[in-house]
Amino acid sequence: MAESPKIPWPRILAEGMAIIVSILFAFGIDAWWTARQLHLDEQDILRQLDAEFGTNAVLLAERRLNHAEILAAIKFVLSVTGPEPDQTVAESPELKVAIDRITRWWTYDPQMGVLAGLTQSGRLSIISSDPLRNALASWPSMVQDLAEDEVFAQQLTANQLDPYLTRKVSRRNVVHHESVGEGRFHSELAGILADQEFENLVHLKLGLTLGVLEEYDVLESEISAVRTLIAQASEAG
Repeated sequence: MAESPKIPWPRILAEGMAIIVSILFAFGIDAWWTARQLHLDEQDILRQLDAEFGTNAVLLAERRLNHAEILAAIKFVLSVTGPEPDQTVAESPELKVAIDRITRWWTYDPQMGVLAGLTQSGRLSIISSDPLRNALASWPSMVQDLAEDEVFAQQLTANQLDPYLTRKVSRRNVVHHESVGEGRFHSELAGILADQEFENLVHLKLGLTLGVLEEYDVLESEISAVRTLIAQASEAG
């Protein structure tokens, strides 16, 4: 009876182990490559986010200055309202400039292209830092809070303060363009300084402007915090 051939178990085992090792090695290389690409993508996004928030910091400072100028004008006007206004102040160029300034409004419109792209594409998870990811997710709602306060100030100006001034004074003589010159109607600023309705409207805008500036302080701190987190995430990478 012929003897059964021996099965070369050691060789089969060695070949099997070699196949398994090569598969695991391939998976490891693939995982390493994927992780490396994700890391490079994250670092690129962090650079873009830092640039975007850097620009937003500059825009915020500019708009904050605009609101601060309005606040200064409001305080000046309120300092001269009353039953018997100073006639010299009432016809002064400083008062005309201040009244023109309190009729202005400004809005903060930050750049959000990079962040919006991340959020809309569902790629916000590429940010490995939990604190940074959470801060980025909350940024749009913080901007919205400021926008709502700015809208309140805008609506008060457009719907109440502006129409009041148009009824009461010559807007052309409050602030006139050199190419057109002054008009023949009297500005009668002393009359509105002695009008309690005008004082009430300006005082309302004072409160709204102070609220807006508080929101600007909040956003300024948040931008600084976000940029710090971006720097930390970049260094950790």
